[in-house]
Amino acid sequence: MTDSGNYAARAAALRETAKWVAAIFAGAGVILFSGLSFTNIEKVAASDYWPVPVLLAAIPVCAATVAVHAAARMISKGPPDLRSLLPRLARGEGSQAVGGEVPVPGGTETYDEPLRSKVEKYSPATVATFGSIEAFENHVVEARKRIRTAQKAYDARRTPDNLRELDAGRGTLAGLQEGVRDLLLCAEFIQTEEEYARIRKRLLVATITAVLAAALSGVAAAKMTPAPTDRAGAAAITHPLGVRVYLQGSHGHPVCPVQDGQEATAIGGTLAAPLLVLPATAPAREAPSRCHRPWRWEPASDAVVIVPQGTDGGNE
Repeated sequence: MTDSGNYAARAAALRETAKWVAAIFAGAGVILFSGLSFTNIEKVAASDYWPVPVLLAAIPVCAATVAVHAAARMISKGPPDLRSLLPRLARGEGSQAVGGEVPVPGGTETYDEPLRSKVEKYSPATVATFGSIEAFENHVVEARKRIRTAQKAYDARRTPDNLRELDAGRGTLAGLQEGVRDLLLCAEFIQTEEEYARIRKRLLVATITAVLAAALSGVAAAKMTPAPTDRAGAAAITHPLGVRVYLQGSHGHPVCPVQDGQEATAIGGTLAAPLLVLPATAPAREAPSRCHRPWRWEPASDAVVIVPQGTDGGNE
């Protein structure tokens, strides 16, 4: 009798799938938490409501824990108890310590009727051969009784015929043990398949919850992140640039006269605080002598507005 349904391999494949799904899910949860959430937490640390994104970010890890626990429970679950399928065999009925089994004293064993019905619907080789689990169990019990009778006969008269009868009975029982294994493997596969269907639903719920929590954590963190207060820095002047100068405000007037729209050359600084070279100013009583030739002026920030000039003298 063989394991025609290959139930052991199929149950192992389901456990392996659950293991890898849980591993991937756990890794994704940790990445979401450590990558997205810690960055957001650092940004919103100054906010009074920082626990909100922290708690939302912790949900993917909790979801991963649920997934790993469900997969571990499925992977570690062993085959069903023999009593759930074959209670008469479990308590040793029809045998006196045959094959190393000791009868279990007292009481009537109950079996798992729904599980037996499911196994019979799968029609493993044992059920296909004997018609039902009950018929197979009766056959094994009768085989044990025949061994017990043959053993008594052989103990009374150790003849070759009695020995052959005993050996034949033991061989028959040994073959039936493969049928017991077939039933247990089928029942184990059924339970594994049902458990996998249950944890698959849990994994789906956990995945949706983790993604929503990570998204809400990012949204909450973005709303709590303070807006940047630093203004963009003005562009640096890296080569001589022809400009027109316009005075701004009542501060920062140079010693030499400068008219609005005065042509000059910016040779350094930035567009907001340039270093300017201005042409000579016409002689005037109040103008210092240095104003009679080109002179340099570094106005304070916000003291002037400079407008770059094109190569043809127009504004760019």
